[in-house]
Amino acid sequence: MFLEIQKNILKPLPVQIATAADGNAALELVKRFGPDLVVLDMNMPKMDGVACCRALKQHRDFRRIPVIMTISSFGGNEELCRAAGCDALLHKPIDAGSFLDAVTAFIPDIERRSRRIPLLAPVVVRTGGRTFGAALLDLSSSGACLEPDESVEVGATVDLTLQLRSAETLELRGRVVRLRSADANGMHAGMGVAFEATAQLQKELDNLVGGE
Repeated sequence: MFLEIQKNILKPLPVQIATAADGNAALELVKRFGPDLVVLDMNMPKMDGVACCRALKQHRDFRRIPVIMTISSFGGNEELCRAAGCDALLHKPIDAGSFLDAVTAFIPDIERRSRRIPLLAPVVVRTGGRTFGAALLDLSSSGACLEPDESVEVGATVDLTLQLRSAETLELRGRVVRLRSADANGMHAGMGVAFEATAQLQKELDNLVGGE
């Protein structure tokens, strides 16, 4: 159940996911794929998350792979996990926003894994019963970067209506995966959105982006 929940949260992101049901299988997957990130639950059969994390961090080929560990809010096992070498801790039940924020923090190029085209266009954003405007900064077949008029939390689902220069109107649904605060150098606040797109919509977006 927890694997499915986490997979669904990560579904909008341009990543490949491999899952394992126990610690031994997780080690075999790491050896096979050499992933960019490992998420371990502390309570796994055969080999628990602490032992698995320790084995990864002691292995010369895998010690630099970031490890996020998920633990019970009531277990009081934070010190065990940190002693094993984990890079971040998340408490169950998993909060979608915190989970996405942790994952994108360890894979900083996650929003650049598909071709992005700089575009300036007005966008209407609907989320949580609110409707407000935003400026589109760039667009790809898997996501967009926006400058919103109002704040939105990481993990929030947003419905976007945008119009490209071709006068084509796009209705898209996505999830906020990254926020950037405005800084003193004039950099505007930004919001990274990953689309929950079907294969057909991905194809249409590729064509539209390519035509721009």
